[in-house]
Amino acid sequence: MKKEILSIITLLLTMQLFSQQSKRDTIPIWEDYFRYKILKSNDILFIDGDSDPYLVSRSPLSSFKGYKKIYKKHNFPEYMPRYFEDRTSTGPYDKEFQCVWLIRDKQLYLTRILFDNVEIDQGRKDQYAIMEQFTGEKFDTRYNDISEGDTIIAKVNERYGLMPVTWFSDTLYVKKSHNYNEPGDQEKNVLDWRRRNYTQMIFKSGKLVKTKSTPNLVEKGYIVKPGKSGYSGDMQKRTPKP
Repeated sequence: MKKEILSIITLLLTMQLFSQQSKRDTIPIWEDYFRYKILKSNDILFIDGDSDPYLVSRSPLSSFKGYKKIYKKHNFPEYMPRYFEDRTSTGPYDKEFQCVWLIRDKQLYLTRILFDNVEIDQGRKDQYAIMEQFTGEKFDTRYNDISEGDTIIAKVNERYGLMPVTWFSDTLYVKKSHNYNEPGDQEKNVLDWRRRNYTQMIFKSGKLVKTKSTPNLVEKGYIVKPGKSGYSGDMQKRTPKP
């Protein structure tokens, strides 16, 4: 009996020491449900009256088949997004361009199409005509008086106007992007941002009909240090082997 008890104690101590060694071979990271399970687009959204951009779960253009390559045959260079590893400022690259959306008086609009190319973004206009042909909607230049200080909305509507997103009757999940200029400890600020709720937005023919705040699920995971073995799990669930 004593030998059995001693064997159990020895086993538990061995497992504990192995677990501690495994954790020393890993780097702790914070993961959240919104970033890795919901956020699938690098489009951004503005809400009239709020100058801060919002991350968008998916592009409202996803209602159309072939939306990712609208400009492929029109001699536009492929959009080269700036990569943010933790996705707190922009979402993952999902198509060959980026769209900027706006909600004003509960109506969803498309307001800008970006290629991260100065010559195109500030010079060309045919990307808007191509988008009109693709969606069947028009950019209304009467909407040129929206001003949000120095934000992107003010620069857009002086030239192109807004396209009402009448085709979209579905749900978006949005979350205000993290502001890296926020004072204080940056690591704590990012963690606080990850713990904030995201918002469910339900649209009918482009009209916002319902919103719901949803708690975000955040957990602490691990990635293995370079050169170490013992990795287990997928990209969303990174934990050391016990």
